[in-house]
Amino acid sequence: MEDYSHLNQKERDEKYQETLKALVGDKRPSHAHDIRISIIDDDYAITNTLASQLHREGYLVAKANDGMQGLGIVRGDLPHLIILDMMMPDKNGEEMLKELRGYEWGKDIPVLILSNYDKYASLAEDPALAPVTFMSKTGSSIEKVIEIIRSLVPSYNQEG
Repeated sequence: MEDYSHLNQKERDEKYQETLKALVGDKRPSHAHDIRISIIDDDYAITNTLASQLHREGYLVAKANDGMQGLGIVRGDLPHLIILDMMMPDKNGEEMLKELRGYEWGKDIPVLILSNYDKYASLAEDPALAPVTFMSKTGSSIEKVIEIIRSLVPSYNQEG
């Protein structure tokens, strides 16, 4: 995957538009609007299921299985939303989130924390880490997760 971090937002969006059109043509749902989502989770089943559903809805999805890889793909993609697990090898989600917020390019990207550990819900209340939303994996259907994602991505927020 190419690194587009040197491009401004308009140039980056144009590159993604070209890539998406080459991949799927104009057969995407109109709500997607080239929204980039990064999924960072070491549970391959969750990552692949969620990515598959988001692809079907027309979103551009990048995946990583730990916080170190996650920071790399986020820096390269500058996604519109990050879906982040907390318990991962190498660099856990909390460490990654705190490091992300230290970079100018990462301070305002919305993050959806998906975790089985409710102790991480308090991260969503920390103004230094905002914008963050917490959702428990336990008992959450894929449909509910997608509903929350839709509420967090720019196209849904703008079209209301």
